[in-house]
Amino acid sequence: MKFSRLILMTLVLATGFTLPLAAQSESDLQELFIGILAQIKVEGKVDGDGDIEFEYQDRSYFLEVNENDTEFYRLVMPNIWPIESELERLKVLKAVNEVNKTKKVAKAYAVNDNVWLTVEMFIDKPDNFIGSLDRQFKVINEAVETFVEAMK
Repeated sequence: MKFSRLILMTLVLATGFTLPLAAQSESDLQELFIGILAQIKVEGKVDGDGDIEFEYQDRSYFLEVNENDTEFYRLVMPNIWPIESELERLKVLKAVNEVNKTKKVAKAYAVNDNVWLTVEMFIDKPDNFIGSLDRQFKVINEAVETFVEAMK
């Protein structure tokens, strides 16, 4: 294991390859995301956590701002389903699993007593998500349908 790390480090140094570093500050990313949302006629604003919250087609979302990993992208639809009992939580976990196994790039999970849906992916630049934004909203909407159907 140590030998393979040594070989990898030698290749990295020999080729001049560098690992990505945080390319932009939190405020730069916030400004970038708000500008991208404005291009699709959506008003975004910075929330208490520094993320960009917005409404799109009567649903609430936020874009996670993470200056420490600008190659990781997360679009979040929070609080789609309240978990009102431990018995319901078991059903929710099965429905979440159904979403996770059937929808590309979508994730569903419980946050405290609520269900969140996300689109998560790696991108090479923080603004590269805009080209697939329509598809991301479609995937999240499909994930909502899958989750709700599984809860019936």
